[in-house]
Amino acid sequence: MKMILFITFISGIFMGMTTAPVNAWFLGWVALAPLWVLVIQQEKYFDKFLLGLVWGVGYHGVALFWITGIHPMTWLGVPWLASLAIAIFCWIFITLWGAILVAIWAYLFGVLTPTSFSEKIFSFARVLLGITLWCCLEKIWSLGSLWWTSLSLTQSNYNLVILHLSQLSGPITVTAAIITVNALIGEGFIKAKLQEKKVDFRFSLSPSFFLLPITTFLFFHIVGFSLYNIPLNPDSETALKVGIIQGNIPNEIKFNSTGWYRALEGYTTGYKKLADQSVDAVLTPETALPFLWTNQNNRRFLSFYQAILDKEVVAWVGGYGKQDNNLTNSLFTIDNTGEIFSRYDKIKLVPLGEFIPFNEILGKLIDRLSPLDAHLVPGKTDQIF
Repeated sequence: MKMILFITFISGIFMGMTTAPVNAWFLGWVALAPLWVLVIQQEKYFDKFLLGLVWGVGYHGVALFWITGIHPMTWLGVPWLASLAIAIFCWIFITLWGAILVAIWAYLFGVLTPTSFSEKIFSFARVLLGITLWCCLEKIWSLGSLWWTSLSLTQSNYNLVILHLSQLSGPITVTAAIITVNALIGEGFIKAKLQEKKVDFRFSLSPSFFLLPITTFLFFHIVGFSLYNIPLNPDSETALKVGIIQGNIPNEIKFNSTGWYRALEGYTTGYKKLADQSVDAVLTPETALPFLWTNQNNRRFLSFYQAILDKEVVAWVGGYGKQDNNLTNSLFTIDNTGEIFSRYDKIKLVPLGEFIPFNEILGKLIDRLSPLDAHLVPGKTDQIF
């Protein structure tokens, strides 16, 4: 069993290597297959659950290791050792949260797998069941706050062709495609394994067993390529020319007076340069100017406000809005008169960065990781920008 757990863990790590910084996206199409085979081979339901948990720890542990980059948080006034403890706790917690999904999938897959069908129908039903269960669980997990590592993430941002399958039904389509190919590889291996008693397994593992997953892999990419080549706007005359400013203000100074001054100066200069290039609008990143934006406050930031009045080019500015006694991470449309025309409040806030999920429990352990004095609250889902 130890060797089986080791193989499962390594395959999970391989799946995790599809994300940054390795970005080996091609591993995503094979790294789930070992788990598929091993879960089917186990007779005990607990063993299936354990395999899913181990694979999930390998995948999510690698894919979410970036969260440790919040350390050190000395710039927020957090002591070095406390910062390290917070970073490690966050990493372990969200890794286990993602791994539980895989463990539940493996358990349910083992419980619900039909056993009374013929061999061909049995294999087809198994593939269909595995895809359905995983997609349903991902959908449930996506409704919560701690959801980053959908299998669709494994193809971002290098396999652009397959990412365009999201046009059909969102990222869950990419997830379904990945599971389908992995499942077919696993079923091909199982079918070849059944021939082991008849002939030498080395010879029974012929390429013909993997013809279907290879064909399916190519089919998904052909569909994605066709979607990739469909222009979003066939009429080029109605296209908007948008200038984008990237301020690159380090987090260490972003929320103090030095950072505010650099941001205001940098974005004002960038706005003027882009406006002189006859763009239709200028776009800044989220919280580019980390101030509370209201029409009354705008005139306080004279350089940016005056630049808009001088150039008369619409600006989409990332900043903070106010909602009751809380703040929102908002994008504002500033018209050519310097007034706020519209506003969009971010709906999906970043867990552990912009807010603490399960704040009643975790907030007491890791305190706030955000330097804001007020709570960030999500925007409404029916906003019109």
